[in-house]
Amino acid sequence: MTTALVTGGAGLIGSHIVDALREEGVRVRVLDQLVRPTHRGRPDWLRDDVEYLVGDVRRPHLLGEAVRGVDLLFHLAAFGGFAPGTAPYFDVNVTAFCRILEAAVAVGAPLRRAVIASSQAVYGEGAAACADHGPFQPAPRDPALLAAGRWEVPCPACGRPSETRPTPEGAANPSSPYAISKHVLEQVALRLAPAQGVATTMLRFGLTYGPRQSATNPYCGIISLFSQRMLRRRPIVVYEDGLQTRDFVNVVDVARANLAVAFDDRAAGQVYNVGTGVGTTVLQVIDALGELLGVEPDVRRPGWYRSGEVRHLLTDADALNGLGWKPTVPVMDGLAVFVDWFRDRPLPPDPFPRGFARMRRGRIVHAARGAAPLDTPMSRSASNG
Repeated sequence: MTTALVTGGAGLIGSHIVDALREEGVRVRVLDQLVRPTHRGRPDWLRDDVEYLVGDVRRPHLLGEAVRGVDLLFHLAAFGGFAPGTAPYFDVNVTAFCRILEAAVAVGAPLRRAVIASSQAVYGEGAAACADHGPFQPAPRDPALLAAGRWEVPCPACGRPSETRPTPEGAANPSSPYAISKHVLEQVALRLAPAQGVATTMLRFGLTYGPRQSATNPYCGIISLFSQRMLRRRPIVVYEDGLQTRDFVNVVDVARANLAVAFDDRAAGQVYNVGTGVGTTVLQVIDALGELLGVEPDVRRPGWYRSGEVRHLLTDADALNGLGWKPTVPVMDGLAVFVDWFRDRPLPPDPFPRGFARMRRGRIVHAARGAAPLDTPMSRSASNG
């Protein structure tokens, strides 16, 4: 029987991969630190038929126990979002995977296959096109334009706003600490793991959402964050103008993609986008959640923005489609399922004010010229768009 290790297996994506593996009869072990701000204690969706190890993925002695007897690895554990600092991204997202490989050798684990979670963040700005000058891969947005409140990606030839296009796998251009760390992880996994007999596949997830999304992490997971603000009848403060687009992909489809590549030899050594190719704006998500929750959203757009944020990003998943995977859950259907799960759960303490304050101290969030000052009563109850 195959034995799989899922690092980060108590989180949104990892826990759904665990469920899918058990449905296929795979023996599963999970390593997860259950650390804040993602978790507040032991989640109620952990299973009785899975072995759970609670601890830090960077600890060699624990990794030896975790990988013993493991054939298949799903590596989801990561440090992400817009948290201040730089070193933790590389310590958790890169070095920890190297330690997993070392631990597998040290204990003689039969590890031969690994599926590694990357991110659409490695692209920076998504692919774009100008009506007059054709397609191009944008550089990071000019800080001077952002400070002036000019949000759209300009054509490099004429300066006019461009139109977004689905981004293929070859367009990586990371700029934030998180994105760069994920891109380095890709190189480590694809170039170094095979030397130890471990065939790897990298999956670059779109903006994944669904039941079990953390409601306590203030740096990511806008669907759960927006929902709890609405249920509390508190304002939702949106960065930029709310017209930025993302490729929202349901966690059920993401879990299916992980299993699809894990058991398909064609996927070994490859990088795949996992997304829908459909763009949804932040304001469209807010409107949909408000309708599903029966709440009129109080949306504020004060003219604030975050360093390292991209304007538009859609993923071209044609390569993964070629293996037989296709998304099955439309965004609006997925949001309805999420709301049904979320609305009856107890609300945790509001994570927004503390998260916003930390981003301010880390110089991640800024106010464009003419925008509301960051130090306002609104900022002390700020949301996270």
